[in-house]
Amino acid sequence: MSSFETTYIKFGCQKVDFTSLLDAISKLDEKLLREVNNRVVTTLNGIQKRSSENKIAKIRNKYSTGSRIIFKHKDRFISGTIKTINRRTISLVDCSDGGRWRIGPSSIIGAE
Repeated sequence: MSSFETTYIKFGCQKVDFTSLLDAISKLDEKLLREVNNRVVTTLNGIQKRSSENKIAKIRNKYSTGSRIIFKHKDRFISGTIKTINRRTISLVDCSDGGRWRIGPSSIIGAE
């Protein structure tokens, strides 16, 4: 027995049994499978992009250019000054390790 048998997915007003969906997918020919794959990849990329944009928006609301922040790299905590907040990364200067960094929003621990 599959653990998906009682799981339902809502499509608009319809509920679809997940197992039935998987069975239907397994019966598709290569051309249709590629179309389904392209749609799934496009959807996942959109979700990931929105998530990244939301994280950067939260950073923009909390910090600004010139703010001092602390971030974690491997097992070290490093502080730096925000130079720019880009679409996906934050550029830092005057870092405590003497370097310049470009980090993702999830690396930020907090303000210094």
